[in-house]
Amino acid sequence: FFDTMTMTTSTFTPTTGTTSKLTGPKFAIKTTVYDKTYSSLEPNSHVVGSIDQGTSSSRFLLFTKNGEIMASSQVEHTQIFPAMRVGWHEHDPMEIWRNVLTCIEALLTSLTLKFGNISEKIIIDAVGITNQRETTVAWNAKTGKPYYNAIVWDDLRTTDIASLIADGDQDR
Repeated sequence: FFDTMTMTTSTFTPTTGTTSKLTGPKFAIKTTVYDKTYSSLEPNSHVVGSIDQGTSSSRFLLFTKNGEIMASSQVEHTQIFPAMRVGWHEHDPMEIWRNVLTCIEALLTSLTLKFGNISEKIIIDAVGITNQRETTVAWNAKTGKPYYNAIVWDDLRTTDIASLIADGDQDR
């Protein structure tokens, strides 16, 4: 299926104008537009967005009502392994937030640059979110800022506590 499709892949530099006041990500953003899928859409076609938040990157995708990928944008984020803390693994939640916004902006900008005014072609009905297992972050409810880095799902700092809770029962 994908072998017969024309694709446009580009790297993206975030704007600093009114669209976004983001600082650019540390890693290159890869944006792919599936030209044939987009071009085959009727005006005012309904599409669904997906934020795919993975362990190593953030991604935003747009799908047609038939489940075809119309476009995607992806950027990696920093893996933090604190010095002198073997087995610890963290992410900067604000970097992830910026990267998600940048992926959305990159995808929509790429479509607009390639096809013009996309608001006459597509209507985004919903956006779903997938996440990276049990990665945890605590946010301040008043400020919206994280208290600390996100603790990634494969971090080992709570192994002893989990073992005590399970009381040696591996199936608990």
